[in-house]
Amino acid sequence: AMAAETTDGPKYAEGVMSFALMRNGHEVIRGLLKDIVAGAETGDKAAVAAAWKDFGAFVAIHMKQEEEGMFPLLDEKFEDIAKKAGLRDEHVRDLELRAAVDAALAGDDADALKAAVTAFAEDHEKHLVHEEEVMMPQTPKIAPTPMERAAAMRSILLTDLDAFHNTMIPIALRVLQSFKPFKIVRMYVLATQLASTPEEYEVAKAQIVKALKPETWEALVAEGADLPGRITAAA
Repeated sequence: AMAAETTDGPKYAEGVMSFALMRNGHEVIRGLLKDIVAGAETGDKAAVAAAWKDFGAFVAIHMKQEEEGMFPLLDEKFEDIAKKAGLRDEHVRDLELRAAVDAALAGDDADALKAAVTAFAEDHEKHLVHEEEVMMPQTPKIAPTPMERAAAMRSILLTDLDAFHNTMIPIALRVLQSFKPFKIVRMYVLATQLASTPEEYEVAKAQIVKALKPETWEALVAEGADLPGRITAAA
């Protein structure tokens, strides 16, 4: 016990949950929807368009991660649970509803934009809640150990690792910093470290450092966020 106390420098944080990347991804989406609705309510079309662009970019990757990674994993382990819940069908419906917002953004009617955005945000929130009800009770059971769960989470990130690094991390951290407490930002960063190889985390970390306020990164360094990615071999 004494040896551990004399070791210099930060250690890896305990209790990091790799699947927080999926769950907190929903908080990113909620933050963007909040910006979209607020912009529509005040008639700030530029704000709506900017947040809508980020929403589209983020959700495209998130849905790909679910459809090519998370849903097949859940279906395989838990008797077609995602299929039976109709989660893929909800994605199709979601894309149809988005077309109404696109059309309203292309037009000049502020009330039509507000109506389209409000309807979409309400429906998308229901979709997020439904996914959470289906998926979240299962994520701890995906594999018996935190590192095996991290390897499973990594397989989901590998559906489009470049997009995760270059598009998802910057949007996620910007939004989470503005809407959520430090603990949520912390979990997103440390979950990325947990579900990455050292090489992958180097790439991720460059984006993380760029996206975070300096004092936030400093606080995370104290919790081991500057240490290498924790997946040791190709899983």
